[in-house]
Amino acid sequence: MRRSQWVLRKMLFGRAADQVALPGWMPWWVTGARLRLGAVASGSLTRYGLPRPSHKPSQSHPVQSEQLRARLNAGAIIPRPGIDRFDSDTVVFTDGRSTRADLIVWAIGYRVSFPFLDTDLIRARDNDLPLWKRTVHPDLPLGRTTPRSEI
Repeated sequence: MRRSQWVLRKMLFGRAADQVALPGWMPWWVTGARLRLGAVASGSLTRYGLPRPSHKPSQSHPVQSEQLRARLNAGAIIPRPGIDRFDSDTVVFTDGRSTRADLIVWAIGYRVSFPFLDTDLIRARDNDLPLWKRTVHPDLPLGRTTPRSEI
């Protein structure tokens, strides 16, 4: 990892974290305080070998995961720093360690697209997806249900 992130739990205090979403009209400092509370309640990942993030929880989009801690604890995920270079089938990390690699997944970003949906239904102009809680189109009336035959 080149830059560490805050990893917040999906469930906090027995509730899904997205159920604690704040209205858009709230001042940003309230959202920042909520994210800091979520980071404290989720706990640090330094005991799993990940570095403490150098930024505040509200300064970058946090990661949400219930599985990361368990996978790190089980050894299924082994933290490594950034990649310095490749030597044939060997990856050399910025801390000087190296390992042989059969496969590298280069996760540096993505472009939001839905080629299987009509663009009149949804499109992500400039990679922006204006969905309420990233799932429901804001122009749809609340309480509307779609008959199963249309799904």
